Amino acid sequence: MFAERIGAAMERDRTTIWLASATVWRLLVEAGQLEKRDLKSLRLVKLVGEPISIPLLRRSMEALPGVRFYNHYAASEAFYIAEYEIPQSLDTALKALAVGGPSNIYDLSLRDEAGVPVAVGEVGEICVVGPSLLQGYWNDTALTEAKRLPGIPESFRTGDLASFSSDGLLRLAGRKDHVVKLRGNRFDLGEIEAVLRSHPAVRDAVAFLSAATDSEDVVTAVVLAAENSSLIQELRQLCRDRLPGFARPAAIRLASQFPMSATGKVDRRAVKSAALAGPRR
Repeated sequence: MFAERIGAAMERDRTTIWLASATVWRLLVEAGQLEKRDLKSLRLVKLVGEPISIPLLRRSMEALPGVRFYNHYAASEAFYIAEYEIPQSLDTALKALAVGGPSNIYDLSLRDEAGVPVAVGEVGEICVVGPSLLQGYWNDTALTEAKRLPGIPESFRTGDLASFSSDGLLRLAGRKDHVVKLRGNRFDLGEIEAVLRSHPAVRDAVAFLSAATDSEDVVTAVVLAAENSSLIQELRQLCRDRLPGFARPAAIRLASQFPMSATGKVDRRAVKSAALAGPRR
């Protein structure tokens, strides 16, 4: 119902600019609204909040030739941190999008756990300094201080990890709270999700740690995809080809839809609860 109503409104009102989470955009694409509706007035699409799968992006760009697509990086606490205009011709080997160069609103740096800036090419937490920031969290002074750089009130530690490539583009490398340690190895769950999303049949993916019968945690992944007798095996092979052994999912489950939060993002906690309640595959 959502996709039909929004698609109809875009066509009726001759929408020119779209700005929403990649999850909401996916609902429109999967419902066939890009092909079904007359959206010739659309000229700019900005995708925010979450990664978009490359197959979904390709389909979007094919359905809307000439429309400019942007990967927009921001946070509720610090809007418009970086932006990347996606090339009209996507590299066939492309696996994940950059988030572009920093905006001129903030002083952006990548820092280690101690708050020291890291070198180009190294992964660090995205930190921004500037007046256009959330002043603090309601009734939570401890969290407010934890999100600031020491001694800099107008600062924000995003929790996102990234590196600057040699071309000056900011490339996300996961989140601090998605970095896990398993059997002595530290890795980011976002790496697993990116590999799974690269499969053309997968529309989205969520990975998490879950307890196994032998009391040792394992990686479980849930992918948004249609039922396909061979898909699980194909995804396992993809993970074997592109992930180290300790990061490969012990279980992969299929889902027809992901629960969403009030802000239009995937509710990761609800995905995990639903997956653990279902049969293991």
